[in-house]
Amino acid sequence: MTTLPFTGSIDFKLAIGVLDVRVLRKARFTYAYMPPWSYFDVRSGKERSGEFQLDVGLSILALPRSDRSRNSDPPATRFWVPVSQLPTIGVLSTRVHDQLRYRVDAEARDADWGNRLRAGWPAPDLPEQI
Repeated sequence: MTTLPFTGSIDFKLAIGVLDVRVLRKARFTYAYMPPWSYFDVRSGKERSGEFQLDVGLSILALPRSDRSRNSDPPATRFWVPVSQLPTIGVLSTRVHDQLRYRVDAEARDADWGNRLRAGWPAPDLPEQI
């Protein structure tokens, strides 16, 4: 199995509505990414390229017990719960997937730019943001 060159996470707030009840939770996309463009590989010290690949996981920060635990002393510890099928195409809007891919690509370009500079390689101009 090939290790993808860029990994990271993106935190955001997720609104969940079930049976006329809405809750807001902190959520996190974790990703491993192979860009469709050439990048500087830190391990080999060479420029590489590969086929586009984006592996995504989603976790939600959960309360340890029911809402009554909010008043407990000391406060209960929250924990991350993986939600494996939610990022599947067809569950979330294609706009969510487009935004996720855009954010991951932007973070990878920034990381590649920094990797090139640290290695003494010329860094390409970053694309203009709209």
